[in-house]
Amino acid sequence: MSVVWLIAPDSTVQSNSNVVTALWIAALLIAVGTFVGRRMLLRWENLRDIATSKGIVGVYANLQKSAIFLSAAAELIVIIGVVIVFLSGQRDEIFRAGIIALVVFVINFPRKSVWNKIASSLGNV
Repeated sequence: MSVVWLIAPDSTVQSNSNVVTALWIAALLIAVGTFVGRRMLLRWENLRDIATSKGIVGVYANLQKSAIFLSAAAELIVIIGVVIVFLSGQRDEIFRAGIIALVVFVINFPRKSVWNKIASSLGNV
C-alpha cells in the first residue's frame, strides 16, 4: 500500500467520477459477499457430506480452498483500491481500501483450532 501511495499521482482536484463510486460499491459488495460466502462454504451439511464422501482429508482440502477463495477476495479489494487511487488521484483512498481488505481478511482468517474442532466433530459422523 505504501508503494502505491508513493507512486500514485496526487491531485488537488476532487473527482466526482461515477466510475470511482461504482468501484467503491463493488469493493463493499465484495466485502459483504465474503461474509455470506464464508457462511455458505462452511455450512455444516456441506462439510458433513464432504466428510462422508472424501473423509477428513477432503474436509481439510475444502477448508483450505475456502480460505484461499476468501483471501483472494480481500486481495481483490486492495486491487480495486489501487485502481481507485489512479483514477481519482486521491492517495488516501488506498488506506481505506486496505482497511476494508484487512477487516475481511482478519474475520475470514483460517484458525487451526477451529479447523481441528470441525474435523474432530466430523470424525464422529
